[in-house]
Amino acid sequence: GRIACNQVLYHLQERAVEHAVLPWCERHGVALVAYSPFGHDDFPAPDSPGGRVLAEIAAARNASPRQVALAFLTRKPSVLAIPKAARAAHAHDNAGTLALELSAGEIERIDAAGDYMCIYTGDNTLILRETMKDLEKRLDPRRFQRVCSVLNWVSLQPILVGNQSCLWLDWCLA
Repeated sequence: GRIACNQVLYHLQERAVEHAVLPWCERHGVALVAYSPFGHDDFPAPDSPGGRVLAEIAAARNASPRQVALAFLTRKPSVLAIPKAARAAHAHDNAGTLALELSAGEIERIDAAGDYMCIYTGDNTLILRETMKDLEKRLDPRRFQRVCSVLNWVSLQPILVGNQSCLWLDWCLA
């Protein structure tokens, strides 16, 4: 048998899959199914950089910020999303995403407003806050791939890591 899809946690605050899992799925013709595309109570707040960008694009497009977020996450043909719809109004709002195609500039604005990786030690000391794109530029391809592998394993945004995970990250970044 062949793998038809890979269902993964994927939302604006959890985008590690874009750097290793999604490219693999695209190379192998496997659909990526994003569950919880609005996050777990961590959809960008209206006063956050990401929330402001979503609201600005939504206002310009006569859409909701959640529609803009779904359009961003499903901008590639290989990505599907399964958003929660507890009410009929939610389902209607989610369906409105189908008519929304974001421009390259809008995608760039959303991309720039988020994707920060914040990693903390057990005593809440911040050890890394960097965008994945900046990290990719800074590291050679082999080290960046190691980081992606570890982050896909431990999860992202923000991570509370113990000593063992810190050692993994030391290995990745070394």
